[in-house]
Amino acid sequence: MFICAQNDTYVFAMKPKLHLCLALVLSGGLINCPADTDTSADATNILRNLFTNKTLVLSSRQKFIIQTSQNQGPSGWPTFANVDIVAPKMIRQFGFKAELSRPDHPTTVMRVAANENHTTVLIETSEGQPYCLMADHFLVICDSDNPGGLAYCDGGTVLWGLFQSMDRTNTSFQMMFVATNVPPAAILDLSFVIKGAFAEMTNASYQAGSRTIRIQTKWSSREIELSDANSHDLLGVKEVKIHGDTAAFDFSDFRIDTTPIKGLFQFSKHDLQKLNLPLRALNSSEFGHLEISIPEGFPDTEATKAAAEKLQSLIASHQPE
Repeated sequence: MFICAQNDTYVFAMKPKLHLCLALVLSGGLINCPADTDTSADATNILRNLFTNKTLVLSSRQKFIIQTSQNQGPSGWPTFANVDIVAPKMIRQFGFKAELSRPDHPTTVMRVAANENHTTVLIETSEGQPYCLMADHFLVICDSDNPGGLAYCDGGTVLWGLFQSMDRTNTSFQMMFVATNVPPAAILDLSFVIKGAFAEMTNASYQAGSRTIRIQTKWSSREIELSDANSHDLLGVKEVKIHGDTAAFDFSDFRIDTTPIKGLFQFSKHDLQKLNLPLRALNSSEFGHLEISIPEGFPDTEATKAAAEKLQSLIASHQPE
């Protein structure tokens, strides 16, 4: 993650900005495949039904703030813009798990929950140890400069999105904590991700036993596990795997339109103080090296592990019964 400041506005974002081999170019319509590719009739018909009858866009809001460039303009600071979420239907209240894997990097697990007013993002290891927590306008992270302590920022907005880029041809991923008063938001546009892969596929197949569709393109693959046949959920999928040469994104544990939403909560500095851990407000001198994806070796000390366990107790205390 990198953090920059402009006119006392601080921005936290993944560094470098990840595209995860998701350069999806749509051409020729939804199910328009070259005649010489292997197009399973079952996969084609099931996908057509999925796109028509299910709502594959999870979006707590209709607009999302994105970073348009890492360095732009005479100031050298990133610039930001609003992206409209273009979809006839959206699910506005949801939760899911996103697992990001990259070669030579530890797996980063993101548990995202959102509705129209609130967004919570928990970042943890594959073993379930929390590293960073962002909820609406508050961020806390295990303090790498002070093992056993926590660092926090109490002014900003959490934004998590996998969505259409501004050119409407590629897919962008951004996870940010932006020091503005804009509403928090989370967006997962599975419709665009799946349609783009289908438009570029070299082959597709359907396995009835596992209810799984597999789509292969020149550069990547998609695996979509459908909900049970008797399920009437709006989303229609249980798991989506996006695999490329340099990264893989797996989505699972979908919770749609449930009340309360597991994992959706707010917290404050007062909650952190109850943990009896060293606390430190983040300052500009650290902004060049703070990382919100899981760092190599975390947790690297017993003190850090103990701090993560206490942070886990805070999270558990806020979970709905």
